[in-house]
Amino acid sequence: MACGAVAVVVALLVGLIAVSGGDDRSQHRAASAQAAFDTQQTEIGSIQASMLTGVDFGGEWTVTDQSGLRPDELSWHQPCSYAPGLDADATVGRSMSLSYRLRPNGREEGTALVSVRAYRTAAEAQGQFQARADPSFGGCVAYFDRREVECSCHSAATNLGIATIPPPPGVAAVVYQDTLAYSDNGPQTYHANTAYITSGRYTALLSIGRVGLPVDQAEFDELLRALSQRLSLHAPS
Repeated sequence: MACGAVAVVVALLVGLIAVSGGDDRSQHRAASAQAAFDTQQTEIGSIQASMLTGVDFGGEWTVTDQSGLRPDELSWHQPCSYAPGLDADATVGRSMSLSYRLRPNGREEGTALVSVRAYRTAAEAQGQFQARADPSFGGCVAYFDRREVECSCHSAATNLGIATIPPPPGVAAVVYQDTLAYSDNGPQTYHANTAYITSGRYTALLSIGRVGLPVDQAEFDELLRALSQRLSLHAPS
């Protein structure tokens, strides 16, 4: 059901500075640039360690993309919400997309997306989470799900209902459950669970969609629990 692999790239820009003998300013600038590069590399490593892997999803899932987020994916520019908490830009992030029961002809029975973003402060990350926990954000989730179905199926989709559901015990997350109707050689339904969590300066997303059948709630809760534990372990405060 995916609209195609999202080409996501982390742009790491370190200026190449000509250091001449005895030029303390040039040496300082070069050292600062190298330090910034090293810091970002460390952050990317922590984000990667915080994420789920293809192994976590199991053999029926195929990883179709895993890479860094583009600069335009680090800021909020969606028309469905203007909540102040969404204003902060992430500094870096990573994403992984998967297909469920992917066949050689490209057809699939579901999709999954995992992403982790780093913000400058824990307050900024918490603001992102609070905006998504507000009931009004359900309209954004419905919009994203509808756009996903329409883009991949080239068919109009209708949201049949979206609601929040409890997260698994011990996990502080907001979880949305959505159902859509569309046409693909006859009437079809698409079921999606989307969860948002935060820890320290990091926020994470887990979204799973299934064609025809609801998302396996036990499987979803297990994945969300693992994502929450890794985020808590690796996210800086």
